[in-house]
Amino acid sequence: MDNSTEILSWEPMETSLQRLVAHISFPNHPLVSIEIEIDSEAPFNPEKLTEVINLGCHAFIMDEELAGIFLDAFIRSHDLAMFRNPNKTVIVLRDPQAEVDDQAGEWGRVYDNWTGDGIMGAVAERRADVGIGSLLTWVSAHRFFGFTATIRKVGIGCFVPRPRMIPSWQTVALAFSPSVWLCSVLSVACCIGMYSFLSHHDPSPNAERRSFGWNAMNVVAIFLFNGAKILYGSMSECILSIALVAFTINLGNIFIGKNASLRAFPLFEPPIDTVEDIANKDLIWVQTHEAWVHSLLLTQNPYLMKVAENFRIHSIPEMNELADQGEVGFAVSKLNYGHFMIGTFITLKNVMQYRMMSEDLYFEYEVSMTTKTWPLKDMLSDLILRIVASGVRAYQEAVVAKRYMDYGVQIKIFHSQDQEGSLPHPMRCEDLLAAFMVLGAGILLSVVAFLGEILRV
Repeated sequence: MDNSTEILSWEPMETSLQRLVAHISFPNHPLVSIEIEIDSEAPFNPEKLTEVINLGCHAFIMDEELAGIFLDAFIRSHDLAMFRNPNKTVIVLRDPQAEVDDQAGEWGRVYDNWTGDGIMGAVAERRADVGIGSLLTWVSAHRFFGFTATIRKVGIGCFVPRPRMIPSWQTVALAFSPSVWLCSVLSVACCIGMYSFLSHHDPSPNAERRSFGWNAMNVVAIFLFNGAKILYGSMSECILSIALVAFTINLGNIFIGKNASLRAFPLFEPPIDTVEDIANKDLIWVQTHEAWVHSLLLTQNPYLMKVAENFRIHSIPEMNELADQGEVGFAVSKLNYGHFMIGTFITLKNVMQYRMMSEDLYFEYEVSMTTKTWPLKDMLSDLILRIVASGVRAYQEAVVAKRYMDYGVQIKIFHSQDQEGSLPHPMRCEDLLAAFMVLGAGILLSVVAFLGEILRV
């Protein structure tokens, strides 16, 4: 059968006519292939199949659509055949472009009538005695299955979008908290009001009557460390001016120092590291199966309840698109020896857009699920415990990760929480964008005011 690999390429035919390829080998004779054309929409005539069985056929290759027709007819053809090869092989070719039910291809689900699909469906319907494949101790599954001994403890985390860098021009606003900014604005308004009141109600005959606009500009100039007239026409103005100058010197120096320290290193948005963070951020997290959220359905923790509400299920093509966008999180299973179980949608192209949370969403225990009455469950549990105790899983995990996962992605995920370095660089236009925005707003408002004055005249 070594040279049989030459015919394993298959393309679906556009009509209902399908081909069944039968292999026959004879002593001192090369491999022989016979193609049988079968109409999948018409009754199958088993005579041709009986003929190839009589010739000593030992292998049959077909596509998925033909498999059911072949198996129904093979028993009758085999009984009618005069010569029967004792060793027979059936190869079913799958269409690589065909869509596969994600639920059936993964853990699956079990319904109340004890039917289902996937791994759990096969065990529930007793098409299999035991199911193995990252099955956890879900409460909803215990009524249908028996659980073996624990294979390993699994932490479920989230691969979340990496914090965005805050533009340097926004650091001007970040120097003070909103409450400090509010107090500063109220202080400016209060000083302007006090100067205007003292100017208009000064009983001295030599008192200088100043307009509200003049007082406003003078107070703002003092706050901005620009040239301003220190008013001391009366004792009350003198006291107010001394207090204002002392206040602005302290406030201005504190602001300048804080702003300089913020510009020394790039600033980032707060990272998502805990369950509270991902809940408060209202982040959508996704995976291909509902099993990732089974363990959170009965939680009473308000943060985990919010996290469970934000879980979404998407197909593999949709996950590929979402992974490149960098806007949602992805459920990740943390294995015991430093590796991560995540889909192929996370690649070296997009992995740098994400980082691992430092805290797990939850943890569970991986088991094998069996039918309730399977007599070998205790023996399988004993085997599992022996394997765990031997420590062979530490070696096996690394081998499996290198063989079936993108190890470059594994390394990037492991180091995703490392702090990125930042090299010194000359100031760019975006670093002074706040100053240009203030100047531009001032020019625009002055033009509008000038036009209003012209129209009024």
